[in-house]
Amino acid sequence: MNFFDSQTRNTYNQLILGTWGAFKTRAGRVDFLETKARLSNPPDTTPESRLTQFLRPVREALPVAEMNFNQLLQRDLDDHRVAVELVPYLLNPDRNGPAFFPPVVACLLPFLNRAPQPNFPKAKDAEIVKDFGAWQPTEYGAAFRYDRLLAGEATNEFHQSRLGRVNWNPESTELVIIDGQHRAMALLAIDRTINHRWNGSAEKYKSFYEPIVQRCLDGMTPEERQIAFANVELPVTVIWFPELPEHSSQHQAARKVFVDLNKNARPPSPSRLLLLSDTDLMSIFTRSLLNDMRSEGSGFPIFAVEYDNPSRDQASSAKWSTVTNVASMFESVKRLICGPERFFTDMGSAFVGRDNETQMRLALSASLNLPAAFPETFVDDRTYERDEIDATTFPPTKVSELTTQFKDGWGYLMKQFFAEFRPFKAHALALRQLRDGWHPNGEPAASLAKDAMFEGVGLYWTLRESEAHWRADNERLKYEPNAPLLPRTDVVNAWDGTQAKKADFAKLRARAFLNSPSRWEESEAAFSIYATAACQIGFVLAARAVATANNIKFEAIRKYVDALMSGVNAALDKRELFISRGTTKTLNLLPRLDTPFAVYFRYFWLELFNSKEALAALQAAGFTADIAGLCGRARWQYREFLVKQLAKTKRSADATLSEAQALAQAKIDIDKALARVLKLLFETPQSNYEQWVKQTPVSGTVEEAPADDELTAPIQDTPGASVTSEIDELEKLITQPSSGAEPGSSTETP
Repeated sequence: MNFFDSQTRNTYNQLILGTWGAFKTRAGRVDFLETKARLSNPPDTTPESRLTQFLRPVREALPVAEMNFNQLLQRDLDDHRVAVELVPYLLNPDRNGPAFFPPVVACLLPFLNRAPQPNFPKAKDAEIVKDFGAWQPTEYGAAFRYDRLLAGEATNEFHQSRLGRVNWNPESTELVIIDGQHRAMALLAIDRTINHRWNGSAEKYKSFYEPIVQRCLDGMTPEERQIAFANVELPVTVIWFPELPEHSSQHQAARKVFVDLNKNARPPSPSRLLLLSDTDLMSIFTRSLLNDMRSEGSGFPIFAVEYDNPSRDQASSAKWSTVTNVASMFESVKRLICGPERFFTDMGSAFVGRDNETQMRLALSASLNLPAAFPETFVDDRTYERDEIDATTFPPTKVSELTTQFKDGWGYLMKQFFAEFRPFKAHALALRQLRDGWHPNGEPAASLAKDAMFEGVGLYWTLRESEAHWRADNERLKYEPNAPLLPRTDVVNAWDGTQAKKADFAKLRARAFLNSPSRWEESEAAFSIYATAACQIGFVLAARAVATANNIKFEAIRKYVDALMSGVNAALDKRELFISRGTTKTLNLLPRLDTPFAVYFRYFWLELFNSKEALAALQAAGFTADIAGLCGRARWQYREFLVKQLAKTKRSADATLSEAQALAQAKIDIDKALARVLKLLFETPQSNYEQWVKQTPVSGTVEEAPADDELTAPIQDTPGASVTSEIDELEKLITQPSSGAEPGSSTETP
């Protein structure tokens, strides 16, 4: 009898064998089996060889079109790095010594016909299995069975070898890699290439690997290949979660293990950790917004959000097809819900120092209307006081109720801002037009390019890195005698395809936004501002300021948001460029667009809210209290900042000026510039502006957003043409001449 055949059960058709163990903490238990996966060609039927076939990167286990952010583990695989670094590491001889990969971690997770399920059937011990020894089995329904070898048939003690095995059915159980997926992918890429197993959702990635694997194998004799394959064995730790708290799931537990494993490893990007976190309400709320965007009928598509950038710098979006990213959305949600309230009541406030945690907790309670949703004291995993709930302290089984409070309340502002705000609506329309008009017709490069723009998480950045690597290699090969250049590949062509579409999109968006594709330069300049975190956070601060002044109750939030968005869109008519760069009709004289400058964008939006069109919409809904006062106070903060910045510039240019003289001259110039643009944009008479300047500022301290000496430097890469201004020094501070290039003609900077 074969060692791996069961005498009593034939309900599970796959098997792995290894040594078992359990990792126990006060937070719970993780069972594991230490085993291995290996290569074979031709394929054999050993458990180790078959295991290689069933290991799944997350991107293959969870289909892109059906996957939501609550199921997201770590889909971004850097195929380029695996192909050019790890595959050769396994197959090519290393003169410095042997190659070795530490174990990867694969999690048994419940699925049904490839669709993720919350949990396995409840575990129960079954009758002893006699199979070259006595085994104690624990069954999880028809999903899988866990056997541990006993010391003998007449004892309940486990054998000291701690030998174990897992039998499973692939229809209801997947082995999903949650740590070491790059190492695992190197093994899978070789196996799939030599055994022709690039099937299903994996097939689109074979272009990254097949040429590299074949290049590594070129020149090997059949005997050398057999030795190379037989010697590659990858340690695998298979884990599962036998005891989970009520209302938890296997996928949630896998996410937590992933986060824990990566805290001390090469860290994922900040946006990745935000998406994975189940311990921060703001992350959960942000994920709920993204989940809504994944549905095809949503007003704002998920592919307009950058959520897959591996970079550590997440201050702004780098992908030309997106107008926001996870970090910007998270920060907007945090400020929208947690404030603190001073950002809604004091228009001279700024992001200076650490936020007061007590004030943020109070703001969260009011924003989510917790007094109406929860009793003062209640029991969950422990006894909670309602007043202690904050972004990181909350009852785990009440997350659904808390998310509902967010969605029914201020989360609606975030949803409508992206779905209905005129610039973002134009962006989404142009993206859908680009997608619907893009027909790859089965061409691999075009299919990869389209996937990178609209579906492939992380694929855009992988294509970029691969193309840069190919270009650098060829540049080096030019100087090597008789060295042929590397041919273009589907991957290189795919990257070029993504960049070729940039120009088409710029014109589609200009037509949707400004009713003219020829105005693409103006459109690009505007979106370079609308897409910043400072602009988006400034909007939610301004919206909450008006709501606070009008004492808007929770149940009236949706009515207010609808009126506000209607008014904002009406006010943007003929003012689409009001915060753009390089135009005489702009409020935006900021030297940089750092996130702390959101407080100055708060002023820009309040100025728009105070326009006659926006006021009409808000007044019709009954929300107009003190908008002019809020706007005036915010304008004073902005004016003070500009005066100080211009005074610094003047003193740098003329060392004979005293600080008082520079400030006096700067005030004259700034007032002239602001009065002019307010008249052009909002028909504000100059006499009104002069009267406003003479008035004593509203009580309160004007705080400046954090700035350093670099804030007086000219902006780099500012789109839009240079204009002649009455205030030459100020104009030089904020503008640069445009190159006048066609859209998409410049190369993106990694």
